[in-house]
Order: sequence, then structure tokens, then C-alpha cells
Amino acid sequence: MRLADHVHLAVTGADGVLLDARDGVYYCLPEAGGHFVGDDIVDPDLAQTLEAAGLAIAAGSPRATRRAAPAARDLTQLEPPKPSRGEQLALARVWTASAGRYHGRSFAALIAQARRRAPSENLASDEDASTARRALVFARLLPWIPFQGVCLYRSFMLLAYLRAAGLDAAWVFGVRTWPFEAHCWLQHGDLVLDDTVDGVRGYLPILVV
Repeated sequence: MRLADHVHLAVTGADGVLLDARDGVYYCLPEAGGHFVGDDIVDPDLAQTLEAAGLAIAAGSPRATRRAAPAARDLTQLEPPKPSRGEQLALARVWTASAGRYHGRSFAALIAQARRRAPSENLASDEDASTARRALVFARLLPWIPFQGVCLYRSFMLLAYLRAAGLDAAWVFGVRTWPFEAHCWLQHGDLVLDDTVDGVRGYLPILVV
């Protein structure tokens, strides 16, 4: 028995945390971290319980999962550039187009939208520097964006803003326990784009889009 394709696992200490990406629900399983080997559930009772809840399926082919590099850098040491008129207009267009794709949409719909990546041939030539600048511009303009909301909204909008310029980033969802918290942010390689290294260090990635 293994976890269903829409269910993702993080083992932190002795505990297991599941994310049902279909419903956007997290489940914390104290002292259950040792009951998993990758996506396989090695405890029969837990496997039966998760199968009954629609979170596990009969063992099959291993699924491919995207991973993020450990966060090592952020943008706090860089001075935010003065946004050009074109960058301001680009963000306005992205917000107009993307707000309707966010509000009222399910977690699964947001993830599906994020998985529609731009073709690689559209990527900017100086991708690392271009991505950093774009994220810095976004941070500078963020106070003027309506309905800024929580990290989910901010990361969704920044990802759309990057992709409008032919850039991309990994959308990382992380968890921690005692107390339980979930968080998300964007990374380009090991560079954190909309948080700090210290701000994300305590979270264990559970899903990378």
C-alpha cells in the first residue's frame, strides 16, 4: 500500500505529516514517521485507515516528485531596484489576469494552474539575475497590490509575475510540528525569492510544484 498520488508526505522527527493536495488539508500523525518508507506505508493498520480515508492506494509504480534545493540564499542583502514603467504595467496585467484564477479556486486548482509551466525556450538568457530582479521589483510593488493575503496568495502572484517574463521558480510548501504550521514560498535553485532563509529554515518541504 502506498500514498495516493494527490497525497504528499513529510517526516519530521518521529512524526509524519500528510498533505492532501486535492482538498488542501494537512494531517499530522504523531509518532507515525517510522510507518513510511518513501510513499510506501509499512504499518498495515495505518495503511488500512488511510485507504479508507481515500489517502492510500494499492502499491504501484513509484511516482516522480520534484524536490527543492536546501534554501541557502535570499534577497535581503540586495537593494530593491526602482521598477520601470514596463515592470509596473506588467504586474498590473498579471494581477488583473491572475486574481480571478486565485479567488474562489480550490487548492487543487491552484496547484494545477502552477504546474502549467512556460516552455523552456522562453526563459530569459540571464535567468538567475533576471529572476532576482523580478522578485525584488515584486517585493517593492507588493504594498500596492490589493488583497495581499497570506503566503499562498503572494507566492501564486509572484510565480505568475515571473512566468510573464519567461522565468520560473519552484513553489515550495513546508511544514513543522509542535506547534503545527504550514508555509509556502518560491525558490530559484537555493535562492529564496519571497521570504528569508531564516524564515523558511524551520519548515520541512512536503510538496514542490
